[in-house]
Amino acid sequence: MYDETALKKLKRYVRTSPGSIVLGIIFIILAPIVYNGIYDLVYSIVWGLTFLIIGIVLIGTYFHTSGNLNKKLKKIEQEGNLPLLLNDFMTGGKAFEGRMILGQQYIIGKGFGTVLAYYEISNIYQKINYTNGIENQRSLMAVTTYGKTMSLCALKLRGKSDNEANHVISYICSMNPRITVGYQGK
Repeated sequence: MYDETALKKLKRYVRTSPGSIVLGIIFIILAPIVYNGIYDLVYSIVWGLTFLIIGIVLIGTYFHTSGNLNKKLKKIEQEGNLPLLLNDFMTGGKAFEGRMILGQQYIIGKGFGTVLAYYEISNIYQKINYTNGIENQRSLMAVTTYGKTMSLCALKLRGKSDNEANHVISYICSMNPRITVGYQGK
């Protein structure tokens, strides 16, 4: 059997913040206010719809992440590995200021709904996004053996977490030597 308290803590750690629901509701509430508050019809429609879409996306992201996490946990439980996952969660080493837990069997990413066994990873790399030549997002990504690309953890911008990222990638590769390091385009 497993510890229900540890399972609740794991779900809270992994899920997207419930704040996204609150922000989503705020955006949805603001949509008609913005729509009615702008005197130019085109701008009012554009901004009203923008606020509405952002609100729906924020709420949808929360429920999508929660649903995926529940499916993943059910699969892990059916395999009989839930106690291993919970042990990794409670005793694993924290990386990137607590945004990722590296256990003996699993990687657990905070806020991304990510729970991956090392054997499920085929490729790992840093993803860096630029807008107009300025870095605006950096994350540690994994490609699974079943072809899904997942974000493991958000990283600090401008390479401030490169050393730690390199150590984490080395550790992950030591847990599964078949992992390819670096982006592999299709």
